[in-house]
Amino acid sequence: MKIKILYVITRSDWGGAQRYVFDLATNIPKTTYDVICTGGLFTEIVPITKVIDTAKRIQPKAKIVLGGALATADPEFALEHLNLDFLILGEGEVAME
Repeated sequence: MKIKILYVITRSDWGGAQRYVFDLATNIPKTTYDVICTGGLFTEIVPITKVIDTAKRIQPKAKIVLGGALATADPEFALEHLNLDFLILGEGEVAME
């Protein structure tokens, strides 16, 4: 079985949260994904939250995975305050290989 994975880069210096939400709202509906991955620094909590919430709204069956600095630095906070299905400590790309 082939799993479709979408990896969303979250960088606040690339235009802010609005850009991510716009890109997701435009591109995610074109394909059905099983897993949507994202991550970033704690300072990028606003765009990360918007990415996760938009992904959940557009692809409710997809599993949402958070990795990277935010997930590793404070996993309890991330699990408590973000609408995640899974959290990866460390770099998510390594664990997802």
